[in-house]
Amino acid sequence: MRQAHLIDDVVPQGGATLALARSHRMPGEALRTLRVALKSPGDVQAALRVSDTEIVEMSGKAGDVFLMDMRVLHTPSINASKNLRMMATTRFLLRG
Repeated sequence: MRQAHLIDDVVPQGGATLALARSHRMPGEALRTLRVALKSPGDVQAALRVSDTEIVEMSGKAGDVFLMDMRVLHTPSINASKNLRMMATTRFLLRG
C-alpha cells in the first residue's frame, strides 16, 4: 500500500502523480499490451478505453491523503504551474 500526503496544494496539471485506475487488476497479457501502447505514438485515450482504465491525477488540497495499491501503474507528471508543491510518501508492506 502506498500512502501519499499532500503537504502543499497541488493544482490540476501541477505535477501530481498520475495513476491508471484499475491497472492492478488487469491480467498479465492485457497489462503488457497496455504498457506497449502507452509507450508508443498514437491515441492514448483509445488504448485506455479498450483496457477499461482511466488516468487519475492525484491533485488536491494540503492535508489530503491518497491511498494506492503499489501495483497500480503510476508516474510523476510535469508541473505546468509556477507553484512549488511537496508531498510525503509512505509505503506499507506485509512481511511473512
